[in-house]
Amino acid sequence: MCAFAAYAANVTKIIEDDFENGKESPSILGGFINTEMAEIVSGDKSVGGDKALRLFCEGKKLNNVVKFPVKNGAVYIYKFDYRVEKLTERNPISLMLADERGAPPKYSGVKTVARVKNLKLSTRDGFKVPKDEKKYTFRINMTQGSEIVIDNLKIYEIIPDETNSYLFSENHDRYDLFFDKSFPGMYESPSSCSFLDPYSPVLDMPREKFFSFIDKWGQ
Repeated sequence: MCAFAAYAANVTKIIEDDFENGKESPSILGGFINTEMAEIVSGDKSVGGDKALRLFCEGKKLNNVVKFPVKNGAVYIYKFDYRVEKLTERNPISLMLADERGAPPKYSGVKTVARVKNLKLSTRDGFKVPKDEKKYTFRINMTQGSEIVIDNLKIYEIIPDETNSYLFSENHDRYDLFFDKSFPGMYESPSSCSFLDPYSPVLDMPREKFFSFIDKWGQ
């Protein structure tokens, strides 16, 4: 892991990997990848660059290919390029937070990718970890018989602080439009993980500056 300070927000780069270093890629050396279910591919088999990571599941119905502990109250944003090589009746991979039993926290959701073969696509999203005392992990799971090639994997950790905590409500039913007191009536707030830039200066804005900025410049 490597920390950086693009703005005052407490942001940590957990993974940034284009897999060009092959078996010595940082996500492999760092122990993030289950190497029994992964291999480096190159050339026409890659996604964009010279090399990429092929993930496959031939044993259990569902298995972890990426797993690492997360911090309570933190926000995790991921993005990567991918191409699905083999499909089954289920989505090839799922991304989630999981407690010690392997179950996702309530309302945290399970993210997936498009069930489309042989097409280069990209995805980005993330999770807010509950503030309770339980232990959670970030996981990428694969279903038996699936195969996917990924590249440019990036995962960031944001620790909300007194400046920007208003941007990140606790997990809740997305149809409860008035749960989030900062952004009532919105399905997706400006800090939604599906489009929040971890380098965004918004994370450096206290509430009073953020809303005056929106009033002046619009959304």
